[in-house]
Order: sequence, then C-alpha cells, then structure tokens
Amino acid sequence: MMNYQNKGLSVMEMSHRSKNFIEIAVQCEKNLREILEIPENFEVFFLQGGASFMFAGACFNLLGDKKKANYLTTGLWSKNATNEAKKFCEVVEVASTYDVKNNANIADPSTWKIDPEGAYLHYCDNETVHGFEFNEFPFHVLPEGMLLVGDMCSNLCTKKIQ
Repeated sequence: MMNYQNKGLSVMEMSHRSKNFIEIAVQCEKNLREILEIPENFEVFFLQGGASFMFAGACFNLLGDKKKANYLTTGLWSKNATNEAKKFCEVVEVASTYDVKNNANIADPSTWKIDPEGAYLHYCDNETVHGFEFNEFPFHVLPEGMLLVGDMCSNLCTKKIQ
C-alpha cells in the first residue's frame, strides 16, 4: 500500500473527512476543471458506480415531467443503458446497430430518428467491448434545447469535449 506523503497510510485508508483527503479532493476538482475547461457555474460530482450506476441515474435526474428519452444503441454498453432506461420510461431507440451476434457500429447520423419530445439523448461515446468510439459527436442532429447524456466512463479526459 502506498504511504501517502509519509502519513503512514494510503489514500484508501483515509477518512473522507480528514484534512489530507479533503486536500486531495479539492486538488482533483481543480485539475478536472482545468483539463475539461469546466466553468465555475457548473458543479463537479465524484460518484461511485461508473456507467452502470448512471444508467438509472440519467432517468431519475433528467426526465422531469417528460415520459420518454432517446437512446442511440451502438454496442453492449449503450444496449445495457437502453435496457435499464426501459424500466423507468418510454425509450425511443434513435438507431440500433447492435445485434445478438455482437455486431456493432455507429449508424449514419442522418438516419437517426430523434423524438423531440424526449427529455434527452443518451449515447455511449466509447464502446470498449467492440473497440470503437465517436471521433466527435454530431451535434447538428440534436434538437435545440435537448439534453445530451454521453457515457464517457472509459474515455473521459482523452479528448476535448464540447
């Protein structure tokens, strides 16, 4: 185990209320804001659970009064998100390019059928199981005012985000 700054224990052993851990968290947020260019009027949350935890979290936090959400299904992770969302709302599959034979790819954005009544559009930016990622999200297809939920658990900080 690491001996963080000669304190006699690792970061994993520290109390989340300790001065040392709070200093780490503050510096981590500062670094993340700098790397991702996050303005001060946005909050930064550090949550456990990764993408699977957020599959339901997107529904609970972003649906509001709306009853449906748009999902782009391009591989295993986006399919898992789509299936979880179906427990909480009507899911509009914008495009589905993932099949039971594990074939996956990104459908041409001009073929996507986004429902403007949906609360948001969810997509997986990097489908690790199938080895592909979006070079850049095609924002021009997103209806004005629609929220975009990007599962970037596996490629966050690897490229600039708009």
